[in-house]
Amino acid sequence: MISKTLRPSLTLILTLGGIGLGFLILIFATHSVPTKITDEDKIYIFKILEQAGHAPDILKHPNTFEQEIDLIRLVQAASLNTAPIQKNIPLGQEREPKDLYLSNFAQCSDRARFIHKALHLAGMNVRFIGLYEIIEGHSAFLSLFLARGRSHAVIEAETQKGPLIIDTNAPWISLDPDNNPLAIEDIKAVADNVPKDQITWSSLLSTEPYHLLLQPHMHIYGLYSRNGRLYPPYTPYVPDINWPEFMYNFR
Repeated sequence: MISKTLRPSLTLILTLGGIGLGFLILIFATHSVPTKITDEDKIYIFKILEQAGHAPDILKHPNTFEQEIDLIRLVQAASLNTAPIQKNIPLGQEREPKDLYLSNFAQCSDRARFIHKALHLAGMNVRFIGLYEIIEGHSAFLSLFLARGRSHAVIEAETQKGPLIIDTNAPWISLDPDNNPLAIEDIKAVADNVPKDQITWSSLLSTEPYHLLLQPHMHIYGLYSRNGRLYPPYTPYVPDINWPEFMYNFR
């Protein structure tokens, strides 16, 4: 039985705890990165494709695996064509398809936004994945939040043969020598068990994967940014997260 003298302090603790929990829920609810495709997005997605020489009707739902690969590579190439220079869109600014189109520069997270929305518009299931370097001598947690190691953004697309990773800085996708897709876990297994100079990929590819994919890293679905300044409301140090995608980490 709780004594009467303890009840006021317990009530205070529970009240403060409830307020704190409510505040955290409010913070995270208002910092969920939206993936809805707006009318403006559609206009500039088609502009980017047209700039790369493609008619709008190219963006239709693929019926075969081969069509999926063709569409993915086409969209990826369009993102690199419209913003070929490696330079971040400044923090605290929008990085939607319109912003990619109006810039001639971008980095991984900026192109990832266009690729995500374009493939989603075509009816494909896609997810954002953040890659974060695990620094030697540091735990994954310290590497992620304290050491500030390197990071990279990729898109995972569900194909008829399984998940496939789409790079955002180079025309590389995760196809093995037999043109079968590799999930993010499969790429890690290859990197852990095969000497890097002996790893081979599909003959369709002319570039190597981004180096962080083959180095110690953690991958986190739905974590768009650790710094909180890529998407509104641009609150420093409150991570930019899409919660439905983030829940995929616990599948």
